Amino acid sequence: MSSLSASSSSAREKWKQLKILLKESNTNYENGVDFHRKEAHRFDQLRKLFTSLIANGELNFRRNGNNQEVEEEQDAKQKWNAHLQTQYNVYIDQLCDSIKHGNKYALRSMCGIIAVSCCQQHQKPQQPQEMRIRRVDVNLVHRMVDALSCVQEDNVASEMAKMAAAEFANPYVDGKYFVMKSIKRCSVEVYDLMQSKKEDVTVVADNLTTLLLLVDSIAPNQAHLDSNLSLLIPSSDSANNADDGADSTDDDDDESDDDDESDDDDDDSSTISNDTNTQSFKKQKTSHTTTKKKKQQKKKISFQSIAKFRKILQEAWLSVLRLPISSKLHKRALRHLPTNVLTQRIPSPLRFADFFSASFDIGCKNDDNDSTSGSGSTDVITSLLSLQGLFHLMTTQNLEYPKFYTSLYTLMSHSTVFHVKHRIQFCTLLTNCLMKSQMLPAYVIASFCKRLCRTCVCGGVPPSGSLFVLALVSNLLRRHGECACLVHRHVYNKSSKDKGNKKNDNDDNGMIMDVFDNETNDPAKSRALESSLWELDALEKHYHPAVSALAKTCGTEDNKTPPYNLDEFLLHTYKSLFEEERRWGGGGGGGGIENNTSKKKRKSRSVALAFHEPKTLFQEGDAFSGWLSVP
Repeated sequence: MSSLSASSSSAREKWKQLKILLKESNTNYENGVDFHRKEAHRFDQLRKLFTSLIANGELNFRRNGNNQEVEEEQDAKQKWNAHLQTQYNVYIDQLCDSIKHGNKYALRSMCGIIAVSCCQQHQKPQQPQEMRIRRVDVNLVHRMVDALSCVQEDNVASEMAKMAAAEFANPYVDGKYFVMKSIKRCSVEVYDLMQSKKEDVTVVADNLTTLLLLVDSIAPNQAHLDSNLSLLIPSSDSANNADDGADSTDDDDDESDDDDESDDDDDDSSTISNDTNTQSFKKQKTSHTTTKKKKQQKKKISFQSIAKFRKILQEAWLSVLRLPISSKLHKRALRHLPTNVLTQRIPSPLRFADFFSASFDIGCKNDDNDSTSGSGSTDVITSLLSLQGLFHLMTTQNLEYPKFYTSLYTLMSHSTVFHVKHRIQFCTLLTNCLMKSQMLPAYVIASFCKRLCRTCVCGGVPPSGSLFVLALVSNLLRRHGECACLVHRHVYNKSSKDKGNKKNDNDDNGMIMDVFDNETNDPAKSRALESSLWELDALEKHYHPAVSALAKTCGTEDNKTPPYNLDEFLLHTYKSLFEEERRWGGGGGGGGIENNTSKKKRKSRSVALAFHEPKTLFQEGDAFSGWLSVP
């Protein structure tokens, strides 16, 4: 009797403590420091109280099979457990509501309560404690992710997402798996809501995308995955007895099919002799029992399988990318996918091809609309990053995208690609697409060379971009000898009837006939092979000496001259070129390719202020000429 009275008194004290703590919830969500400290203290006390209740077994989340038996045999302990579950749900509701308003302390308390709330509702009551699986409650993780997606302020939402990723998702392998699974579930719910009610879900979509971008990449193989730390580690014996959480590997069905085929082959061979039939049957029986044991050993919980991890990573991203995200996060996703998702050996990487192609179309449409206002540089970045993703799928997954070179040719018409911070990626993409393929037609190479040079002349390309273009054009002309006519073709007078009479390029009375169509975005219709690279002559008069010197030698190199190392030209910027000229005192250079003798010949010299040294202040014939002359 004394033990019962003591337990009832302790339960009464805990009930009063819960009642007091849960009633102190404030719905005004003030911004004062004292308020946040009080809320943090209250949430921490509730977390400790529920943690002790779960550890003592007073709060149990296990579901019983028959509801009628529960009603008949319900006693005080079960009523107390039901009351604790109700108060526990109120506590979770308060945490989620506080997370939606940007309370970091509530998020940290939510992560702590997830760590101690073991999902055991699928276990049998008579099962021993050591045989029960302890794994993360998926519903709690889903509620946490759903609350994070409803934060309205951008700065607060990003900080909350960073905290959730740093303290829950990235350190623990099961936390990472269930966060990605919850992101997929929330994305599907938001997409259905958007389709049915036509509501604006951009804020929710941005928050989900931000959280998914902050999740680290998964383990490269099964061995690394097994060595990672998990939040709730199940025992090795309980993994084979899991009903809901245990997922066998995908190869089990294939192995069973192979066993059935072997059974059929043995039945066909049994007509030859009965002795061989009995021997093969015994061998088959023993092999079948060993395969059963192996299959039982292979059964693992979902987050312990690398195949399940790769699948949920792909599904989470495909679900998020269907939502209308902002342009800033759109570019971050385009930059993140080729390096952190497509390289993870996901099941179907080609499913991302539609997203990349649609992103390129969006960038081109916005470029056309913003061409007059000059605000289309960000959309050029979108088109560039989408082409990078398409190129990755083409080279690694054999994606057939016939419009790739046409799309790249269209992107080169914007000179802003040489000014944005992603210009190194654009130049690398050009190098990989044009220099590493020897099967490109001559008209494609000629069109690219012509448009690149035209953009340098008319598009305001910085000297660093012009140096890269000239080096690339020089390598392309030497690699594709059929395009040498662009440099060695003579220019004729448009009004000349006798086309055998050749005019000098510097003839003032002559007119250059350039049949190249720079307005079209189809290399096959540009007629570049019928034109000439007269832009090289214009670049020889460039204000930067390095560009002028490189333009004079472009296309005139012989076969013994080694090609330019384009990686060196990628490192050039306007600042680096200025520092180089300041250090060596000016003089023309080859864009970073200089020998020691040319560097020794460079001497510091004064800057020329005029072409001819003036003798008087005013020229002859000027109105003020002779006014200051001394008689």
